[in-house]
Amino acid sequence: MSAKMSVKHDIFSPWHESQLDHAVSVMYTPHLNDSKRDYVEYTSSGFLSHPHTMVTYTAASDSCLCAPLMIDAAVWCDYFARRDWDVARTSRALAYLFKVPDGAAKGVDPGFFKQMETLKEEAYRAGGIQGTPGKVPPVDSAVGKVSGGKGHNNPRLVRRVRIKETIRARGSPRPKWSVPHSRAGVICAGLACIDLQVTGCSSSVNAEDIGTFKSVVTDAGGSVPNALGALARMTYGRDKVGMFVPPPVFGTVAAVCAVGGDEEGGTLRDIIKDKGKGSGNVETRTVKIVEGGTTGKAVLPIYQDGRRGCWYNAGVNERVTGEFMGEIVKGCGGVRAGGTIFGYPNLLPGIRGEGGGV
Repeated sequence: MSAKMSVKHDIFSPWHESQLDHAVSVMYTPHLNDSKRDYVEYTSSGFLSHPHTMVTYTAASDSCLCAPLMIDAAVWCDYFARRDWDVARTSRALAYLFKVPDGAAKGVDPGFFKQMETLKEEAYRAGGIQGTPGKVPPVDSAVGKVSGGKGHNNPRLVRRVRIKETIRARGSPRPKWSVPHSRAGVICAGLACIDLQVTGCSSSVNAEDIGTFKSVVTDAGGSVPNALGALARMTYGRDKVGMFVPPPVFGTVAAVCAVGGDEEGGTLRDIIKDKGKGSGNVETRTVKIVEGGTTGKAVLPIYQDGRRGCWYNAGVNERVTGEFMGEIVKGCGGVRAGGTIFGYPNLLPGIRGEGGGV
């Protein structure tokens, strides 16, 4: 609630002026899942103090809105890290991507246009490009190079701007806030299950109707395999002689989860191990095999119109607790890691609180 109140205040209230007369109500409706519904009225005084009201209605999936911002944040962090850019200036530059900016970005002008100009200014400076604030640097459209100068106001050239990448020399010092790829590790903990993806499903009107489907695809599901796979594939720097892929960003990516002693458990472990094929940085000794238990499963009908459903059986995930996962790590002699990603606690009975809260 505090985050919602803050963002409403920061976006719509005048900067360094009197407070707006406004109210915010945040309600959770379970059947909408992560779908966002937003109805807002903006009322201001117009000509002769006549009230003018503008209404906006928003309907969107929060996850679909958030994912591109997370990708942008990762790309920009990599861009600034490769140029040894100060973490405080980087934080201010990326305030545009966050609802409630924190750190060095806290307390600055929250206007979207101002934040975007700050991002552009820091990006150009980090790339060694000179220009006038608020203007696009001159562009040589024939070769796509950016040159210095006072800039121009031609919006048709904005999309032609390309900043040439200058990679740090090997062995040179890196900024303190970057990821040292030779030592860093990360633990991916939480839910792991087998996904049975039923593709091309027809939509049935009644629960007892006989529908059709195209195929069944078996894959690893849950936060652990998917987060681990994305992190294990991240590389940094250039190819080394004799290597098929560049050096991985993370030296170790450990899967801390539970599988059953059944056939599906072996399949799930193999899929997780294959996530690190080529980089060799995936640790599966931390995957706990619970003898006599059944591996978690999810059946995912994917309908022809793009919708999808989910039927979930937790299996041995019901036994997962904080103490349970701590014992897994200790049993492997500890895992050297600089961070932990814990996913889907709401689907782990031993982790979630009352009413599904964590």
